[in-house]
Amino acid sequence: MTFVLLYHYQQQEIALQKLEESFANLPQQKKLKRDKAAFVEKQKKFVHDKTELQKIVSRLEKSEREKAICEEEAKKQNELLYSGLVSSQREIASLNQQIESLQEKTENLQEKVLQMMEQKEEKEKALHIMQQDLQHDYNAFQALKKEYEVQKKEINDAIAQKKEETEAVWNQLEEKWQQWYVNNKNYLRDMPLTILYKNNSCGHCHTVVPLMTGRHARKNPGTVRCEKCGRYFLAEEEMQ
Repeated sequence: MTFVLLYHYQQQEIALQKLEESFANLPQQKKLKRDKAAFVEKQKKFVHDKTELQKIVSRLEKSEREKAICEEEAKKQNELLYSGLVSSQREIASLNQQIESLQEKTENLQEKVLQMMEQKEEKEKALHIMQQDLQHDYNAFQALKKEYEVQKKEINDAIAQKKEETEAVWNQLEEKWQQWYVNNKNYLRDMPLTILYKNNSCGHCHTVVPLMTGRHARKNPGTVRCEKCGRYFLAEEEMQ
């Protein structure tokens, strides 16, 4: 009966280990990390592009001010030219030259303004799309996080319950058998006991043992070891 209890404890430990591994390897957890990293990179790109838009707007406003100044100055020069206050050909020629220069500068500034307005519009559209993508990704991230929290709680609850069950079985064992289990567990990679099936095959490595070995194992549970994997046999019949 002691070895049946030991085997039961062993299986509880294995089940607990699998639960802990399933928690550590939750697919939602890995995806959350990947999605968060991707989201941060998108945010950086959004902030960078938003800064670039602000620079375009700043340059656009500066060019528009310069254009307005040139237009105002050209208007003043035109008014002076046709006011009758300038009579010498030299002064008239100088005014015409200034007006042409201002008009040329105004045209160049107008071209720059149009180009920057186009850049501004394209950047605003791109940022709008990017913002929508970020919102979509954020919503998807929150939904995945919620799913992960549910899975996390379920597994943590299962782990807590399994720990209680495992501890309860452990407390039923005498100290000498607890020590026997610890010693053999360390030596046999966390699994000191295995089932010997009715066909005399090892429940761990599936090696078929000789008939006499099987009979001896059934008469003396927990004392006969598999010649291949080294684990102690507990007859299948004992578990029924």
